[in-house]
Amino acid sequence: LGSLEVHDEMGDEPGQVGFLELVWASLGKSVRGWVDRTSPYVRTRWIMSSVLFGCLVGRIVLLRKFYAILVFSILYFVNLLVAFLFPLIKSEEYDLPIDEPVEDRTFERRIMEMRFWRSATMCTTICIVSTFWNAADVPLLWEVVGMCSFAIVIRVIISTHMTCASRSKLAKAQVSS
Repeated sequence: LGSLEVHDEMGDEPGQVGFLELVWASLGKSVRGWVDRTSPYVRTRWIMSSVLFGCLVGRIVLLRKFYAILVFSILYFVNLLVAFLFPLIKSEEYDLPIDEPVEDRTFERRIMEMRFWRSATMCTTICIVSTFWNAADVPLLWEVVGMCSFAIVIRVIISTHMTCASRSKLAKAQVSS
């Protein structure tokens, strides 16, 4: 009861999938189905994610601990936001001459809106669950480390995008001449 015969990757010998694997797969299917059904409702999805993040912030403020979880989740959100807002830059774009005008190229994001939302919501959910686990309440020293890493990440992101912007201007100048 509760097992399913499957074959391994090579297809050589059959194995057994246990009850927990079946439950996990079923849960994953239902979550994917729910996410697929919510895809046309962009505003509703983001409002629900904002409410979920508000619950996380409220829980952390009321408990007066787990501040490091909030800091690291905000770091992750900033990383996702930067990947969402800035375009995908292909390395070969600067090596080869551009045949089409720069204005005609489409804007490709590094991550799509749906993936951005899904990752942000999953991070918030994991953070809320981890606030029920006392081992996740790290001392203040880790918050300082988190804030320093936040500053370093912002510095690296800004310098990377400044470099990409200067390369893009150089590529535009080479195309126009």
